[in-house]
Amino acid sequence: MAIILQGTEFLGYFSENKNDPVMSDSLARIRRAVLRADKIVKDLLAFSRMETDQFDPQPLDEILDEALALVGGQTELKRIEVIRQYAPNPPPVRIDRNQILQVFINLLLNAVEAMPEGGVLRLGLFQGRGLAGHPYLEITVEDTGPGIPDPLRGKIFDPFFTTKKHSGNTGLGLFVARGIVEKYKGQITVFSREGEGANITILLPCREEDLPKPQGR
Repeated sequence: MAIILQGTEFLGYFSENKNDPVMSDSLARIRRAVLRADKIVKDLLAFSRMETDQFDPQPLDEILDEALALVGGQTELKRIEVIRQYAPNPPPVRIDRNQILQVFINLLLNAVEAMPEGGVLRLGLFQGRGLAGHPYLEITVEDTGPGIPDPLRGKIFDPFFTTKKHSGNTGLGLFVARGIVEKYKGQITVFSREGEGANITILLPCREEDLPKPQGR
């Protein structure tokens, strides 16, 4: 793909000199297709790269805020109100920081793109225990966009499925996100009604030894 990109740059030089709009348009299409293929390959490699992960305790509240800061320009541009509701002193979760950051960025971008005319983006971080008593953290990303139509709701985690036909989206974002979350023994689910926004929920297990210790008197 690098060779193809170099070739388009080389041919583009001659195309500009000849002022050939047809050639320029064709080269631009080739370049966009190569960049799209490059992104698909990178997403698949990120999903399959399992053996090098570092399972270190990470603060999810800080990572959520970092992801929000990275997409903050888009929330301001689209006049989206951000509401955060975090449990106090949430325990860390043993995950790869960069991978879970990418998951959060993807979910936030999806929510922002669902509200081009503005809306409300709610981020939640809560602590709980499952039926077997195991501790977990619950992360929620909720938007007030148009929601997901019923026929599409069961397909959003399928590889290469996307409703953004003209944005260069590969349809691998949620597929890769689910793979990352499930790798850490977690769950990711979506709740949405058409016309009522969407809510993505992630459950990630904690370890008892990482829970805050009650302070003695």
